[in-house]
Amino acid sequence: MVRRDLTKAQLQEFQEIFSLVDSDGGGSISKDELSQLLQTLNIKFSEEQLDMMMAEVDSDGSGYIEFQEFVDLMAKKGDHSYTPEVLLDAFKQFESEDCNDGWVRVDLLEKALTTYGDNTFSQERALELLSTLDPDNSGKFNYQQFIKVMTDGGNNSNTI
Repeated sequence: MVRRDLTKAQLQEFQEIFSLVDSDGGGSISKDELSQLLQTLNIKFSEEQLDMMMAEVDSDGSGYIEFQEFVDLMAKKGDHSYTPEVLLDAFKQFESEDCNDGWVRVDLLEKALTTYGDNTFSQERALELLSTLDPDNSGKFNYQQFIKVMTDGGNNSNTI
């Protein structure tokens, strides 16, 4: 059931984000895929916190986050664990002098995705993910816009 309080553009943005996180293209987000997202964003978490996040979002108890559950989470307002500032700090680690403020080079993100952390991406998967973030193939990614989408559609409710 589609939420009536969301615009078509918001639903499309949520679908794009969902597809990025659903790395195997299975139509749902597994605990491992959620873990990979958090690691990619350099968000520290424990196994217990990850279990709690899954349990909170997985309303039908299937062990996976389906799109509607994801939409409900993304549209939800209220207190959350990670602030836009935390996400900004994570992306700022990838800024370079040749990009405007709020933008990062896609090749730097590709290197991070394929090199750092316990669950690195294959180059093919990293390029697939980054092509969604940089659809016009400019070589740059506007992370401030991404954070606005991730933090409740850009409302200043402080957190995701």
